[in-house]
Amino acid sequence: TSVAGRQDDALVDLVGFFSNTLVLRTDTSGNPRFRDLVRRARQADLDAFQHQDLPFDRLVEVLNPARSAGFHPLAQVMVGLQNNADATLALHDLVASPHALNAFEIAKFDLTFNFLEQADNHGERTLAGVIEYATDLFDEATVARMAQRLSRLLEEVAIEPDRRLDRIDLLEAHERRTLLLDWNDTATDLAATTVTAAFERQARRVPDAVALVCGDRQLTYAQLEDRANRLAHHLLELGAGSDVLVAVCMARSIELPVVLLGVLKAGAAFLPIDPAYPTERLAAMLQESMAPILVTTAEFADRLPSHWGSLLVLEEAAEDIARQPASSPTITPHPDHLAYVIYTSGSTGIPKGVAITHDGLSRSIRWIGGHAAVDGTDTVLARASVGFDAFQWELWLALLSGATACLLPEEATYDVEHIAACCDQAGVTVAVWPPSMLPALLDALERPTLRHVFSAGEALSTELVQAIARRWPIGVTNLYGPTEATIQATCYPVDLAGLDRLGATVPIGRPIDDTRLYVLDTFLQPVPVGVPGELY
Repeated sequence: TSVAGRQDDALVDLVGFFSNTLVLRTDTSGNPRFRDLVRRARQADLDAFQHQDLPFDRLVEVLNPARSAGFHPLAQVMVGLQNNADATLALHDLVASPHALNAFEIAKFDLTFNFLEQADNHGERTLAGVIEYATDLFDEATVARMAQRLSRLLEEVAIEPDRRLDRIDLLEAHERRTLLLDWNDTATDLAATTVTAAFERQARRVPDAVALVCGDRQLTYAQLEDRANRLAHHLLELGAGSDVLVAVCMARSIELPVVLLGVLKAGAAFLPIDPAYPTERLAAMLQESMAPILVTTAEFADRLPSHWGSLLVLEEAAEDIARQPASSPTITPHPDHLAYVIYTSGSTGIPKGVAITHDGLSRSIRWIGGHAAVDGTDTVLARASVGFDAFQWELWLALLSGATACLLPEEATYDVEHIAACCDQAGVTVAVWPPSMLPALLDALERPTLRHVFSAGEALSTELVQAIARRWPIGVTNLYGPTEATIQATCYPVDLAGLDRLGATVPIGRPIDDTRLYVLDTFLQPVPVGVPGELY
């Protein structure tokens, strides 16, 4: 705030501008009552006024904060209160009146709140307010909302000054309805189902269609169904069943989907483990999950940490599995049963096991399949690490849509030229890639059969989408979602013709079907439009 700067009696009668800038801090910690917050702020401000004669420039010099030409060093918001009576100037025959000057129309702070204390003819005192704002940071609608919020806050606390901060409601009724209901009206009439039931429908519908391709190997839907059923019967003999966790440590190969589907057909849930993980991480996942069955291949059997349960090495059990019935097991998973557990990367701490149900996975896949109109004419690239939920997105999007899943050979994981060759050879039409891979793929894919690209895992720049639009006239969709929300939670279909209306990055979009999004404050209350919060 600004202060008069005339504490010395010697300055009282001098002509000149002695104003100084005083930095104030308001401590809102502890969720105080508003009455207590006012007391706290009053005391802090009175303490600060004891030092109002310290020149602001000297304070900046001593504190030496990071300097920028774009903002003030110690405070970005100015508050001014004009509570003096209007001055009059009487000079005999000369009439004087004020003329306001707007110096170059430049905002001196990010935000300036100026209040004028005034009284009407009945002596009723009021405050009039004006907000000045930097137009490179705020637009008029945002600042108008700020003024409305401030007015509403004052009305609320005037009625109930002992209300705690988290109970002050800044939302109008129509705003609350918009945030909680209108923008989250995503419910569908999709019946709950299981991944196995959805796959079996496709296997009956297109038994001879190619379900999987990996290099020069492939399996039809009927062959995949047959092999998965036999494995499911074998797993049941080992103790698999409803919500039993089966760890699967395998590389991307034609056998991997057989195992994952077989686990689900046994009523169990799979825990996919990337064999490239460090031994310590493998051991931690197996120990914490307590999976009683571990499925792997001969390639990795000797490299795995010790495991207390049953170890199933596919090559060693091949003959026993082949003797099992080719019919589906009688056990029937429920939509609320577990389908898989994925361990997070640990970027926010110790990796956590996230449990996903059949209904959660099948709903997510049905939504994405409908969004991209995936059908039996499509080939979906499966290139993500088997330990990431993105691989489940890629694999089941194909298998639950009657399409073909093209599993990228493990040796091609980081080889862009190899990836491009696989895409060209298999005729990949739908793929999901992190933005960091797309520039290289734009150059490598000379004759793309792609018709839809999904971006996920990183922020997608508008510049990159513009490059895609110039090279490939295809659909582009930006996805966002944490593992806990079943792969994706939001979707933004990019309008290639309207890229000039976007900022530097593509938005994460709106909630997908059967998903609700809320932006909440630290007290888990919805924040108004334009106010930062956490996404739930």
